[in-house]
Amino acid sequence: MSPQAVHDDQRAETRRRRFGVIAAVLGGAILLTLAPLAQAAVKAKASLVTASGAARIEVTLTGLTAASRPTGVQVTAGGKVFRLKKVTAAKWRTAPLSSADQARANRSAGKAVAVRLRTASGTTTLRPKLAAPKAGAPASPQAPAPNPPPVTPGAQPLFPPPAQKLTGTAAAEHLRGFFLNSRFTDCPAGWPACAVEEKYDHCPDGSWSYFRITPSSGSDINSVGSFEVTGAEANTDGSWGVEYLSRLGSSTSISFYSWRVSPTGGVTGLYWPPGTHPSKGDPPSQQLGPFTWQRPTNCGQKL
Repeated sequence: MSPQAVHDDQRAETRRRRFGVIAAVLGGAILLTLAPLAQAAVKAKASLVTASGAARIEVTLTGLTAASRPTGVQVTAGGKVFRLKKVTAAKWRTAPLSSADQARANRSAGKAVAVRLRTASGTTTLRPKLAAPKAGAPASPQAPAPNPPPVTPGAQPLFPPPAQKLTGTAAAEHLRGFFLNSRFTDCPAGWPACAVEEKYDHCPDGSWSYFRITPSSGSDINSVGSFEVTGAEANTDGSWGVEYLSRLGSSTSISFYSWRVSPTGGVTGLYWPPGTHPSKGDPPSQQLGPFTWQRPTNCGQKL
């Protein structure tokens, strides 16, 4: 081979090596460009939910592939890291939140939280907004509970107990027979046997009334509206609880009540005024009772 041919062959080999290096660099750049795009296809939705009777943070993932399917999920909200457990490949939840953690999560509602996904190829952090419970969603059992209702010594249980504890829809159906068309009153004999009577009526048609009856008609309160049950429980000792939203007339203002009833009909409650709700971490503004369960209510009565 002539010296010129050897020189030309060396130049060709140098060009091939340079091209190989450029191709490798470009290939790496392409891979680096594609990797974030592949990760961006995965989206996360973070929500505060009530599941299995407890408040939790839930993350739902979309756009998952075999490569991006997580082996672990964490959420950072309110300065705390929460580890989530797998429900399905696309759905992950925390363990039940303590009262302090629920309040921390409530303060993060509507704000971006960090959702960290651990996969076989590395970790990815997404930042969805934490969705708060929708209006009318069941209140969490982590909300403050009223003082235990009074139990009359020697009194017989008034309510048929379920074979096992019921919550949610099953409990609401169980309570239908004795919660609807009932009243909670602090004067079982009825005014004017007491100087002042307070009572709450719950009617089968969804209407609701609060009366405060006094010797002076100018001091009476006669509030009539509607109610919507959002949570219920029935216990094997015959005690039960119910939570509902109440609306006065056509008003858009909604109040929230949480009641607990003993097996013998003692009642205590908690009240949240319009604009507040336990799911937001708001404390109740008033503790109600003790009252006594009664029926019927004379539903529709106006004073």
